Amino acid sequence: MGGAKKQSLSQAEKQQELRDQKQKGKAARKTQTKAFEKRIGGIDVSNVSNDRLISELKEAKAITPYTLASKYSLRMSVARKVLGELVEQGILQPITGNSRLRVYKIAKG
Repeated sequence: MGGAKKQSLSQAEKQQELRDQKQKGKAARKTQTKAFEKRIGGIDVSNVSNDRLISELKEAKAITPYTLASKYSLRMSVARKVLGELVEQGILQPITGNSRLRVYKIAKG
């Protein structure tokens, strides 16, 4: 039968202050999320035989698309294409993997 009791002026002021603080916190969070840099992923895969890239890959024990993408700030799809090109050229050889993850090593020779 009863309803919500009408707030006193001091209670209404406190509620308004809390709402204002929440709004300021949300605005601060929005500015922080905009600080991330956008990755550039549109790289031409046709010229992959870069000697510097190959020499850096030789130092790694195992090569995955994730390690290549994180090291060179690439998208995962581009990293997979680069590794596929290197396999076709005979520079890399697959060790193990499935449809989601492949692990490569430098081919001897």
